Amino acid sequence: MLTKNEARYCSEIVERMDAMRGFLNAETLASPPDPVHWHQFMSSLRAIQGNLSNAGSFISTLLAKQYLVERFGVEFDAADKPQGAPGIDIDIRAPDGKRIVAEIKTTVPYGQADFGAQQQKGFKKDFEKLVRSEAEHKFMLVTDSRAFSVLLKPKYMSLIPGVHIVNLVTGEHHVAEQIAPPDPSPPARGG
Repeated sequence: MLTKNEARYCSEIVERMDAMRGFLNAETLASPPDPVHWHQFMSSLRAIQGNLSNAGSFISTLLAKQYLVERFGVEFDAADKPQGAPGIDIDIRAPDGKRIVAEIKTTVPYGQADFGAQQQKGFKKDFEKLVRSEAEHKFMLVTDSRAFSVLLKPKYMSLIPGVHIVNLVTGEHHVAEQIAPPDPSPPARGG
């Protein structure tokens, strides 16, 4: 069930897609290329599409809401926090009062087997937010299967002990293992 804000946001996305479809059906690029016409075409299309990245992030937040509602029975408005706003992406309470925090990533790995350098920085920044949060339930929610697989590498898992990694599209789920601290006592000597 969508909140009033979520339904409004979804309607705006539909209107934007309809406007893009209408524009693309009505307008064509000149051939041979005319830089002035092509510039006007691209500028008009860009104005209609708005920030598609934010729309995609909002839809990912709806996926996250669906997952968290099914898992915890929570209620919250996915449209409350503006996309791209600083802080934890989702910070809510379960019906039992326990805190749930989640970061959502729509990142597609730059490389075949790993994230690019800037992507790694973005993930590590979000890892730190999750690890520092005092919450009973911590989630790294992704929308790309390759991103999910990359996050299962030990070099990433070791940075987010106890964090649940979830592919929101497939439902795959994995919990990063808690690493036991080393035993501070010296080893016993035989003798």
